[in-house]
Order: sequence, then structure tokens, then C-alpha cells
Amino acid sequence: MINPEKPSYLHSNAKFVFVDQQKWKLFDLVESKEDGLTFDELSLDMDDIIFPSSSKLMVSCYCARRAGYYFSNTFFLIFLISISTLSIFAIDPKLPQNRLQTTCTFLLTSVSFKWVINKSLPPVSYLTSLDKYAICCIFFICINCAWHAVIGSFWEKNRATELDSWALIGFVGLFFLIHLGLLVWFLVAYFKVTWLKRKEKKFMKYLKENQKKMNNI
Repeated sequence: MINPEKPSYLHSNAKFVFVDQQKWKLFDLVESKEDGLTFDELSLDMDDIIFPSSSKLMVSCYCARRAGYYFSNTFFLIFLISISTLSIFAIDPKLPQNRLQTTCTFLLTSVSFKWVINKSLPPVSYLTSLDKYAICCIFFICINCAWHAVIGSFWEKNRATELDSWALIGFVGLFFLIHLGLLVWFLVAYFKVTWLKRKEKKFMKYLKENQKKMNNI
């Protein structure tokens, strides 16, 4: 809140009270704004409702998840499991039993790893970027499984080998598109955090200048 009379910021002692410092970065930036109360936030007692003059003060502080642990221990491992499924194309396409056995092993590994990941994340009612990535990779493996079942059942060996080569190119392209979308998602999140850091830096600079002016008075 930029107020020349009494600027606000997050006191250093508040960071020691914040117990999840290893998982979250707590910014010093504090913002406030005045807003009107909605009807749902007003009392249901008709004698207490004051419609035109009701107002509220909203104070906001910001935090960002420290993603280094999740990049090295979750995203990277899911990436390795998913890209390893492309090695199944080295098996003869007319041996669907071998292909499906290997693919299902990868699928069960991905699902089990997803459950392990959930234990290290807070239970929330929405999908995080990690959840979306894990689900996309599981869906990618399921498509692989469906293809290996089809290619081993409907075509002769020469035709199946040719189609399997084109399918491999398609799956590589799909894998690339999934991770391109993930990269864009991360860049958007990174720019949001960078914007907050610039805003925090500007805010703290203002506080120091304001403090100097108050000391000179």
C-alpha cells in the first residue's frame, strides 16, 4: 500500500512465523484496496444490512512456490518415464503381447508415481501444473497402449512395420507438443514471479526513500 503517511510492508518477524519457508517464497510486498461488500458477505439479518455504505478493506500479500525440488524430483522423473515409452517401438509390431506388457508396466509405474507425488503436495480442489503434466503423460502412455494393440491385430507384418514407423514419428511429435505447451505454461508463471519481484523491488525502494524523508523531518 503506497501511503506517504504510513507505508506498509511485511515485517521480517512475519517470515519467521511462516512455517513453509522451504516450500514457499514470501514477498515483502503488501497491497491494500477499499472495496464494497457483496450481498453474500452482508448479514442476513435485515435489520443489520446497510446496502449503500457497506465497505471493506482488502489487504493482500504474495507468495510463490519454490519449484526447484519439484523440477528435479518430479517433473524430470515423469519426463524420463514418458520418453522411455517410445523405446517400445523397437519391439516387433507383430508381437503385441510383448509391447502391451511393457507399455502397461510403464503405465502402472506412472500411476504409482503420481500417487507418491500427491503425498508431497497439499490437498487442493484444483489441478496444479504438476497434476496436469502427470495426467497428460499418463494419457500419452494410454494412447501408446491403444496403438500397440491395434498395430498387432489388423495388418500384415510389412504393412504394420511401415505404419509403425509413421506412428513413431507422430508420437514423437505429440510428445514434443506436450512439452512445448508445458514450457509456455512455465514461462507464463515465471514472468508472473518476475513481475512480482520487480514490483517488490520498486516498493522497497519507495519505502527506503520515504523512511529517509521521515528521518529528515
